[in-house]
Formats: sequence, C-alpha cells, structure tokens
Amino acid sequence: MVSIVFIAANQGVPWGASEFLWSRAAHTLAASSDVEVAACVKSWSLGLDPIEELRSVGCRIIARLKEEDERAFEMCEVPPAPTKEVLQLRPDLVVISHGDNREGLPWMELCSAHGIRYVSLAHRASEWDWPPPFVIPRLRSAYLAASAAHFVSEHNRRLTEQMICASIPHATIVRNPYNVPYSDIPYWPDQTVARMACVARLDLESKAHDILFAVLASPKWRNRAIRIDIVGREGPHVQVLRELSQFLDLGQQLTFRDSVDDIAEVWAECHALVLPSRREGMPVAIVEAMLSGRPCLVTDVGGCAEIVEHGRSGWVADYPTVNALDRALDLAWEARDDWAAMGRYAASAIRSLVPADPAGEYADLLLRILHGHKS
Repeated sequence: MVSIVFIAANQGVPWGASEFLWSRAAHTLAASSDVEVAACVKSWSLGLDPIEELRSVGCRIIARLKEEDERAFEMCEVPPAPTKEVLQLRPDLVVISHGDNREGLPWMELCSAHGIRYVSLAHRASEWDWPPPFVIPRLRSAYLAASAAHFVSEHNRRLTEQMICASIPHATIVRNPYNVPYSDIPYWPDQTVARMACVARLDLESKAHDILFAVLASPKWRNRAIRIDIVGREGPHVQVLRELSQFLDLGQQLTFRDSVDDIAEVWAECHALVLPSRREGMPVAIVEAMLSGRPCLVTDVGGCAEIVEHGRSGWVADYPTVNALDRALDLAWEARDDWAAMGRYAASAIRSLVPADPAGEYADLLLRILHGHKS
C-alpha cells in the first residue's frame, strides 16, 4: 500500500481557504482502501471539524506545537518532533501546502535531503512580499527538485518563477474547492437597494477593507442606494474594522455578518461581490459568487482578473487603491440594470474553468504523480 503525507505549512490562521484543497483531497484518499494518509498540522487546527473528519476515515494526524512551529518557521527550519514522525512513516509522497509560495520551504528541503518525493501546493504569491535574498537560491532548488509544483493561479506561477529566477517545468494550475452548489443558481433577489457582499477574512494587509471603506465614506456613495455586507468572522483586524466603520460613520452603508455558516445564504440575498484585495492567489469567494450567478468587482491582483472578465462577468480595478476602486465601483453602479445578466454570464464562464469536484480531481492528480505519470 502506498502512503501520502500532507503538510499544512500555513502560518496565518488555524483554518482558511488554503486548507480546503489538501484536506478534502486527503479525505478522498484516506476513504479509499489503497492509500495510507497522514496529515501534519499545527496544534491550533486540532479539534476543528475538517481534522476530525480526517481522523474518522483513518487519516493519521501529526501535530506540531504552534509555538515550536513558529520558532522553526522563523529559523527556516522544521520542528524536530513532527519531523521524526514524518520520516518514520517513510511516505511515498509528501504534499506541502503553503499559505504563500514559500512557507513550506523547510519541509521541501527536508524531503529533498531524505530522497522523499514531494509536491508543492502554493496558494498565494504577491509582488509586495518578495522572499529575502538569502532564501531565493534555496527556494529555487526546492521548487526545481519537486515532483510537481501546483499553483492556484497563473499569476502566482509566473510571479514565483520571477522570484526564484527560474522556470518551473513541472508547474500546474489547480482549482480550490468551494462551498456553494455547483448545479443550482439562486434566484435574483429584489434590487431596490443594490447589495454587494465583501466575503473575505478580516485581514487588512491582504483583503484591504480599508480601501472599500474609504470609497464608501465619500459624499457620492453616501447618497446612493447601495449597501455592503461585510462577511467574515476570522482575521487579525476584526475589532479594527468595526472601529474604522464607526469612525467613518458607515453604519448606514455597511452590515457586519460574522455569523454566516452557509455562504449560499449570502448569495440568496446579495447581488454582487466586491473584493478590494491587495494580495491574493485565487479567491474562493470569487468562484463561489460566480457559481451563484453574481458579478464580481475585484482588483487586478493574484488570479482575480484571470476569471473575472471586465465588463462581462464583473469589473476589474487596475490597482488596490481608493481611486481605482472608486472608478470600478462607478462603472458597476452605472451598469446595475445589467447585473443579473452579467451574473448569468459569470455562472457559465466559471463552470468552464472550475470542475464540479476540484478535490477529487486533485486526489486523482496526486495518484498519477505517485505512480509516475505526468503532473
């Protein structure tokens, strides 16, 4: 029987969109009788439903102490105890899931040093976050030694190659799972007031809610029948965003919805997505909105403009700035009578790019790599 170990290298939050693909693929593989699966995660993920679901299908969970893991990350090393446990398993393949494109570097180097085949799965790359010079040669060697390098957007692949100053011949674009129905599109809600949803982790550095808030604070937007639902319960800036909303007196324009368990409920009530991000890979929120037949207003970062077609399935602000977002939001406002039709186009367009079962397809891809086929 073959064995696969998944390493969750994300240093940001206990669980987020970057954990969907590896965990659901691991679940698919562990539920079969042909693969032994283990997952190495930080202790802050223990007890979460996805981890317990992995246990329930026989996946072995290897925990890394949060503090120990963070110290190791700062030193660009791997923590010793879980390292020993992973090596004792002698896996046939290791899948290293990065929140960004380099968080798993020490694990890549460990696998390379011990002759273990590994796959890199990177969820974000940003022009604002270049690796330190001393890391670049190591990162280049690690990517080139991988059995496959998977990225969630073409932008992230291209930028990673620029960062390491080398082409990655075994790079492949993969798609993340989502949390809305694939086959059903919700009815179009009443549009007396234009309702947009900003579905994102409450993290100003990446998601840039502050840009959106600054736009809404202008007199022009205060006088328009538009309302924004801020959807998100986790992130480092939960309280700051509420205080900023109060400071800018946006109470009539914003609603904080931090208790939404089913994102389909949001798209049953809202007409469009707005995502003013500074850094992205390929936001699951965009895919979910488009699958739900809703146009999207995004910034041209990460892979956003790869799936949102300006003027057809949404609007793309050239930069994550107040002026650029204001211009794009103006275009959206002027075209609000066309939102429903744009949403229908978005629903069709995204289904041509994203499969019905991304995790199942990723599990199949890993098996092909494991058995020596092309990535």
